[in-house]
Amino acid sequence: LQEFRGLTADLRAQEESMKFGLEIFDIEPMSYPEVQLVEKEIEQLTNIWEIKNQWDKQRETWKDIRFYDLEVDVMEDESIEYQQKCRGLDKEVKDWQVFKYLKNDVDTFKLTMPLIFALKQDFMRERHWKELRFEVKDDFDETSDEFTLEKALALNLL
Repeated sequence: LQEFRGLTADLRAQEESMKFGLEIFDIEPMSYPEVQLVEKEIEQLTNIWEIKNQWDKQRETWKDIRFYDLEVDVMEDESIEYQQKCRGLDKEVKDWQVFKYLKNDVDTFKLTMPLIFALKQDFMRERHWKELRFEVKDDFDETSDEFTLEKALALNLL
């Protein structure tokens, strides 16, 4: 993207340098809609990939946090913020695979937050965890330091 941004900037600079020469001969400068289109797409691509990169980094910081140390309210607020960022993107971007992947990932993550919140509550007794272990066919220890958000999500509890 940086390379193409540089190329379009070079084209714009050439366009500007030619204007003076065209004015001398009273020639109207040409418009280059293709360059405008490329500039717009570069901007859109930059925006969507920056959002995806930020989301991936945020998810990365959460994944290794011990389950009972998770701040679900903060995580839910962050996921809502990313949903709003996705909604704010241009219509054309919403057809791109990277957008569809990001939106699905954020939406799925947000859907799991009420479940994670409920699992962290005091009303979850040992017998509930035992039933849950039976249902997911995995013998995990929810109190261990190794039981992280990543492990909880991997259980496919939703």
